[in-house]
Amino acid sequence: MTPPVVEKPGRTGRLLTNFSWLAGGRTTGALLALAATALAARALGAAEFGLVVLIHAAALMIRQLCNVKTSEAIIRYGVPLAEEGRIGELRGFIMRMARIDIAAGLIAALVGAVLLFGFAESFNLPADMQGPAAVYVLVLVVSVTGAARGTLRLLDRFGALSAQLTIGPALKLAGVGVLLFSPYREHTALYVLVWGGAYLIEHAYSWWRAYRSFVRFYAGARTATPNVDRSDVRSFLYTVYWQSTLDAAPKQAATLLAGSLLGPAGAALFSFARELAEVLAKPVVLLRQVVFPDLARLWRNDVPRFVRVTWRTGAITAGVGFAVVAVSVLAAEPLLVALAGSDFGAAAGLLTLLLLAASIELGGAAFRPASYVMGRARAL
Repeated sequence: MTPPVVEKPGRTGRLLTNFSWLAGGRTTGALLALAATALAARALGAAEFGLVVLIHAAALMIRQLCNVKTSEAIIRYGVPLAEEGRIGELRGFIMRMARIDIAAGLIAALVGAVLLFGFAESFNLPADMQGPAAVYVLVLVVSVTGAARGTLRLLDRFGALSAQLTIGPALKLAGVGVLLFSPYREHTALYVLVWGGAYLIEHAYSWWRAYRSFVRFYAGARTATPNVDRSDVRSFLYTVYWQSTLDAAPKQAATLLAGSLLGPAGAALFSFARELAEVLAKPVVLLRQVVFPDLARLWRNDVPRFVRVTWRTGAITAGVGFAVVAVSVLAAEPLLVALAGSDFGAAAGLLTLLLLAASIELGGAAFRPASYVMGRARAL
């Protein structure tokens, strides 16, 4: 089957449709995750819930350090191959990126296992939490899903990406609901299993949907060695890796640092405020995923429209972000107390600062993919 051809790339209506798919999935997922977090925080209290937060943050930190961001390379180099009809080379390039992800996942799992089984006591992880935390070793194997997500974006399968965004949070909320109506509602270790299990299924689903789409469109093509500049690909992956790491790793490091300085309760306060702020921050990633394929096509075919789409996207999103920040000045503390209890009201000022940071990032969401397609990734 011939891969779908995107007509008139950069059209506002089409970009809004794809963004609506992702935003709908992300918003639903964020609300489900927030509900699960609030219910778990109320059931366990700040100190015990902080242990769940710290274990999850450590796993995310390891994943980020091992994640090469192959999804961006699939768009950057795959769009020209697809438009030129070089499907065999495109198939070969996607498979190459998938092998990188699999290797990165195995490395992440190995690092997680060494830290868990060799240094758990150094990190003050209670003995009864080490067994449940081991589920994250398995999670890390499949957690690097760049090639899977890049393939779905390239094929315009944003509906599948939307579904993936809701699966993990829905399972998390379901698991918390079961625990709350059971005699084990205060067993912290079971919440760790719920968090890890939901995260595992979410990433496994990404690989499954990408594999189905890959087979559907590319099974009939004969794999060919992609005629791309390997040194340029390596340079691009290296640059994107450090950009994404500088974006994401400090967020997890901040949670771990809060836990180190203030204890699990401090980590819980910081994590919950950040999760609320992520409702605004997550569209940054979604916008990049939506506009990147279209900007890649526009840069090749219509540069003036490329410029207009880039700036228009930034202006709209920045306005939305700053409006949310203004509301949070008055509503942050009541919202935190209503959702998670009086212990969490102290994070109100932090929540406003995190929202402000997210709004600035939201305003520049389109600039990074624009620089990628212009060959100016390192300039960032």
